[in-house]
Amino acid sequence: GMEPPALEAYFQSLAVRRAINDRRGIAVSLTNIGKTYQDWKQYERAVLSFVSAVNAAEASGNAAALGYALHSLGTGQMDLGQYAEARASFGRSIAAYSRSGPHRTAFDSTSGWALNALSLGKLEVVEGYPRRALVLLDSVLARALRGGSIRGEIEARLAIAAANVADGNFDRARREYSRGLALARQVQLRAMQLEALEGIASAEERMGNPRGALAALRQHRTLSDSIFNRATAQRVAAMELELQAMEARRTKAALVLAQRLQHEALGRQRLVLALSGGLLILAIAMAVLFWRFNRTARRQAAELVRANDELGAANEELRQA
Repeated sequence: GMEPPALEAYFQSLAVRRAINDRRGIAVSLTNIGKTYQDWKQYERAVLSFVSAVNAAEASGNAAALGYALHSLGTGQMDLGQYAEARASFGRSIAAYSRSGPHRTAFDSTSGWALNALSLGKLEVVEGYPRRALVLLDSVLARALRGGSIRGEIEARLAIAAANVADGNFDRARREYSRGLALARQVQLRAMQLEALEGIASAEERMGNPRGALAALRQHRTLSDSIFNRATAQRVAAMELELQAMEARRTKAALVLAQRLQHEALGRQRLVLALSGGLLILAIAMAVLFWRFNRTARRQAAELVRANDELGAANEELRQA
């Protein structure tokens, strides 16, 4: 729940992965940067990072990284109200994950299916189908509980609570939000605490309990002020500028290297042309000399034939005499 140091670490990892041309790693770092922006409610920045992550993942050919980036892009598109685009991104993510095989660890029970099922459930809610969403979301919660994923459980409970609010079941919504809030506090996930407090305030208000809604909103305001302050924003802006400067330096170094290689290539070409010209001149000179030698040899041969003829005639005259 501490976005600035997380961003700093992700920016550093991105710089290292770019330096060694680790395309899969670049895609993962860009996705994580986008998700951190997303938790920080910087949705436009998040989507830009997700788009870059998708491009990097496609270039890497790694299906799991592509599925992760596409799913994250879909959630960012949902945040911006681009629901049709989000559904298309989730579909592409599911297809990519299906090519990569199952991906689960001891720390996270969210497979490719669970990630996309959770997001598709949220999409069903915003599009007005909360009961259809609950079928998906209950399955996601069950999987998170089986896998022991606290984050997965929190996300599922908050999504189930939102679906129940949309379906008018405010009592269950409040219970799910409260359970999600307790778990988020336990593992210090502040962005999820904010989501839970906002949901509790909404449920309490709809249940006719303004005092409970006000208490939740006050907690939300206090926590929000501790996260989204000017100093933190300035620190992140400085990190972004440093990353851009590093990228500019890397691009400049690549251009300098390309120019040097180009000059070396031109030098080699000039040398080859000079040698080729020298060889051509030498070949012409040798051809001329050969032609001269050949003409001289033919003239000498003709003179020898003529001398032989004259000698033969003289011998014949001498013989007759």
